[in-house]
Amino acid sequence: MVLRYWRMRIIWKRFDGKLDIVGLSMDSIDNDTNMISGRAIRGKIVLTQDDYSLIVGRVKSESIYLKINTVVSSKNAAENMGYFINAIAPNRWKILQMMKVEGQNDKYGAEFTIENILFKNYIERNTRYLNPHIKVIEEPVEIITGSYIMINPEGCFFDDTEGKHTYSEKILEVGAEQAFAQVSTHDENFIHREGIY
Repeated sequence: MVLRYWRMRIIWKRFDGKLDIVGLSMDSIDNDTNMISGRAIRGKIVLTQDDYSLIVGRVKSESIYLKINTVVSSKNAAENMGYFINAIAPNRWKILQMMKVEGQNDKYGAEFTIENILFKNYIERNTRYLNPHIKVIEEPVEIITGSYIMINPEGCFFDDTEGKHTYSEKILEVGAEQAFAQVSTHDENFIHREGIY
């Protein structure tokens, strides 16, 4: 714990005064769940509840907007993180349904996928007593699809509108406008999940 906190302080120094928003992925605060979900550093070290609290404390000490991202899968669908979310009080909590993407998570997609009713139950259970000042964004698969444009390490835009990743040419080779025209979006989904904030 001390070593992890020391490393975190070094990383923070590099970004002091340069961050407007911090997005923190937090699927569970149960160590066993994180381990079986693959949310572990080198497959061995999970972030504990205390680790998350330290990170959040540092973010808040700098008055940086905090967003928590939680992916709901078959591994954490029965859990309740609402009390912890209340305690750390992020500005925004995005709760996303696990999405199967052809060619990306084929090996585990079926194992982790959940039905819509389980996702809705998770939302209801986790937000029932949530502080109303915490903005909750629900993202079932049908809203996620086509509402994100991403850039891969090779510098290409890519989307998931067809249930798999479709890539543009490299942005630096053809320009952002031409590359962006090579991917698809569902603007209404982006607006529905309040992507502009």
